Order: sequence, then structure tokens, then C-alpha cells
Amino acid sequence: MEAKTLRKIPWVLSVFYPLYVLVMEYIFCQCSSRSFYTSHVGEELGPALMRVIIAALPFITLGVFSYSKLKNPSSQNVNGILVATLSVLFTSIALWGCIFCDAFTRRGGGANIGLGILLFLSPLYLPFFMLLGFFLGKRYACPAMNNGVS
Repeated sequence: MEAKTLRKIPWVLSVFYPLYVLVMEYIFCQCSSRSFYTSHVGEELGPALMRVIIAALPFITLGVFSYSKLKNPSSQNVNGILVATLSVLFTSIALWGCIFCDAFTRRGGGANIGLGILLFLSPLYLPFFMLLGFFLGKRYACPAMNNGVS
């Protein structure tokens, strides 16, 4: 994969991943007979914006990190950024999947405080998975992924 293309992927994900979260919220509202419009206007607008920011923040961090690492692209840096992107993406999908799965299956009142804390702290621990993916991808680079990058 070319370094210029790889540099753009986190920025694209920082836009489209929060849209994915909003689409999932819309599907949840439709399945649970709630109004999506009224739940995102007024008192619910602040929490909805916070969820969008929380969903986008790891990918913005990854975009800044990949820009700094890919100024001088080497095959190790390219592989490291690719693995870092995939690790943040899959970890974030797993986190939001747990939250939406809990929302679909939870019957009765109350909130799942543990998942709420995990979501709120995700901008702190998702960069750890990004760095772990970067160093593992850099260390165990697959020669077939280089595509001519030295």
C-alpha cells in the first residue's frame, strides 16, 4: 500500500466511523420504537455529540500519528501504520458492538455502568492498542505487503 493512501485512511475513518455509530443508533431507535429525532434534539444532543467525538478521537489520533511516521515512509513504518489502523478499527468495532448489543438485549431500567466507563475511557486506552499494533506490525512485517516500498 502506498504511503500517501495509508496516510489518508485514518482521516477517512474519523469521518465515516462516527457516521456508522449514528446509523447504529438510528437502527436501535427503530428497533426499540424510540424516535431518533427526539432523542437527538434538546437534552440528548450533548450526549450524542460526545459519542460522535469519542468515536472519532482514536482515528484523529491515528491520523496525526500516521502523518508523523509516514513523512519518510519505510516498509516497516507502512506495515506498522497498517496494523495500527486495523487494531484500532477492530478494537473500536468490538467496543461499540458490545455497547449496541447490550442496548438491544437489556431489558428493564438502568444503564450498564461498566460499559459506560469503558466507552468514556476509550480515548485513553485505544491509543495503547494503536501503539501496540504499530510496533507489532513494524517488528513482524510481512514481505508480501511491501509492494515496492523500501
